[in-house]
Amino acid sequence: MFISAGTYFYAKVMGLSRVSAFYSGLIFTFSGFLIGHLRHVSVISSLSFMPLSFFLLEKILSEYGQKKIIISSRLIVWYLLLAILTAFSILAGHLTTVYLELLVLTSYFSLRVYFKVSKLNKHFWLLILSFFSSLFLSLLLSAIQLLPTWLLFLNSTRSALNSELYFDKSIAIAYHFKFLVLFLSPYIFGDPSKGTWPLIPEQNYWENIGYIGLLPLVLSIIGLFIGIKTKDIKIKITGVLIFFSFLLLLGKNTFFFKLFWDLIPGFNLLRISGRFLLIIDFFLSLIGGFGLLYLEKKITYLKKPIITLIIILTIADLFWFGIGFNNVISLDYFKPNQTSQFLDQDKSFFRIRSVNADKLWIKAWFESKGWRDNLTAYFAHRQTLPADFNQLFRIPSTDSIYGVSYHFSVRRSNELDSFIIEPQRLLDKPPRLSLLLGMENVKYLILPGAYNQDPDLKLVKKISGNIPSFDVYIYKNSLWLPRAYLVGKPIYVTDDDQLLNQMFDKFEPSKEVLLSKKLDIPETSGKGSVQINHYDNDNVLISAFSQDGGFLVLSDTYYPGWKAYVDGKEITMLTEQYI
Repeated sequence: MFISAGTYFYAKVMGLSRVSAFYSGLIFTFSGFLIGHLRHVSVISSLSFMPLSFFLLEKILSEYGQKKIIISSRLIVWYLLLAILTAFSILAGHLTTVYLELLVLTSYFSLRVYFKVSKLNKHFWLLILSFFSSLFLSLLLSAIQLLPTWLLFLNSTRSALNSELYFDKSIAIAYHFKFLVLFLSPYIFGDPSKGTWPLIPEQNYWENIGYIGLLPLVLSIIGLFIGIKTKDIKIKITGVLIFFSFLLLLGKNTFFFKLFWDLIPGFNLLRISGRFLLIIDFFLSLIGGFGLLYLEKKITYLKKPIITLIIILTIADLFWFGIGFNNVISLDYFKPNQTSQFLDQDKSFFRIRSVNADKLWIKAWFESKGWRDNLTAYFAHRQTLPADFNQLFRIPSTDSIYGVSYHFSVRRSNELDSFIIEPQRLLDKPPRLSLLLGMENVKYLILPGAYNQDPDLKLVKKISGNIPSFDVYIYKNSLWLPRAYLVGKPIYVTDDDQLLNQMFDKFEPSKEVLLSKKLDIPETSGKGSVQINHYDNDNVLISAFSQDGGFLVLSDTYYPGWKAYVDGKEITMLTEQYI
C-alpha cells in the first residue's frame, strides 16, 4: 500500500495526471525488483517508504521555489515527516537498502538544487541545511537500532570492508550484460520457480530481474525522449540517475562501481550490484507515466478506450510475470515437525547442528521442478531444521543463514563453526567432529544421510519422508558438553590459526582451555559441579563448585558489553577458544 500510494503521490506532484500517476504506481508495485524480492521481507519493508520520501522532497523543493519563502510550519511538517519516514526505513532492518535509498535521494536532491540555484537565491543554504538536518534527525530517531547494529558490524564478518578481498566478495554476485534482455523477456533464460533457471549463487534470479512490462518499457522510452526534447529538468534528472544506476548495476563490468567503492563513504556496504535495479525500476515507472501522459495529450480519437486498453494489457503482462513466482504454501510448513518434536523431549541446555541441509534444499528444488506445484520434497527438507528454521521451535543451533561469510554475524563464532564443519577436515579427521561439536554444546547432529565415520555419534532417530532418498538422520553426540562446565588445564597459544589447528590436533575440551594470554594460574584437577539456575537473553545465573579452582567455560558467543560476577563481585572474562 505504501509503495503504490507513495509512487502515485510522487508522480502526481511531478506533474502527472491521475491516470498516468496510477499507471506509474502500478508499474513499480509489480516491477521485477519488487516481485523478485517479495520473500525478502526486510528489503521490501525498508523500501516501502522510499516513494513517499521522494514525494515529500518534491513538496519541499516546490515550496522553496517561491521567492519569498524562508521557512513555514508546512515546511517544518514535511521535514519532520521525511525524517520519520527515513527512520521507519532504517528500523525495518535492511540497512543496505536504506543506504541505497539515501544515496539516490541525496543525488536526486543535489541535482534538483543545482538546477534551482538561480531561483533559490539566499534560501539555497537554508534548503541544504534543512535537508541534511532532517536526515540527521532520522538517525537520532532510529539510534535505538542503529547503535547496536554498528556494534554488531564492528564484531562481524563484514567489518574489514576496505580490503581488496572484500571488494571481490562484494561484487561476487555480479550483473551480467546478458541479463539486460530480461527487461524484454523475464523468463528467456528460465524460471527458478519452474526449475528451469540454474541455481547458481552468482546468478540469483531475484538479483537480476528488473522487468517492468513491455508497454511500460516502451512508454518509458517515449517519456524520456519527450522529456529531453522539451528540456524538462525533472525528466532529465531522472534520466541521468537511471543512466548512472545502469553503470553501477553492471558492477565489475565497468570501473564505476570500484570508483564509487573507493570514493563514497559507506558504498562498500553494497554487496550486490543488482540492487540498483530498485532505482532503475522506480524511475522507469515514473517516466512510463510521463509516456502515458504524452499519449493522453496527443490522442484525440478513442482516447479513453486506448488508455484503458494500455492499462489492462500492462496489468495482464505484469500479472502473468509475477503470479506464480511467489506461491502461497500451507501454514503446516511452519508447524512443529517430527525432528522438532523429537528434540523437544530433551529438556537440557543443548544445541543442534544441521549439516548439508542446503544440499537437500537443492535436491528438493530439482525434485519439485521449482516451487510452483508439489512441495512434498520441501516438507521433507524442513525435517533437517535448516539454518534459522530451528528458531521457529526455539531450538538453539550453532549455524545461521547470516553466519555465512561476509554477512552480519559475529566473526569469531562463525570462523569456529566453519572450521569444525569444513568438509575436507571431516573426511581427514572425522573422530574430532563429535569432540569439537561437543565443545560448542552440540548434542544432536542432523544429516540428510547416514554418517558412519565417527563412533561417538549414535543414531537416535531416523525420519523417513514420502520421497525416497529424503530420509533425515538424527545423531546424538556422546562427547557433548553442557552449556557451562569446569576445566583445570590452561594451554597457551600465540595466534588464531595456531588455536584452530590445535583444536584438531590434540585438544581435549572437557579437560583443557585454550588461552591466547598467559596467566599466572596453576593447573588444577578441574573437578567440581556446575548448574545453570537461570538463562535468558540478558542474564545467565550459574551455581558452580570447584575442589581446587580452575576455569568455568560458558559455550556462548561472547559479545561486547557482557560482564561476569562471582558472588556479586565483577571479575575479568576470558574470551577464548573462539567462543
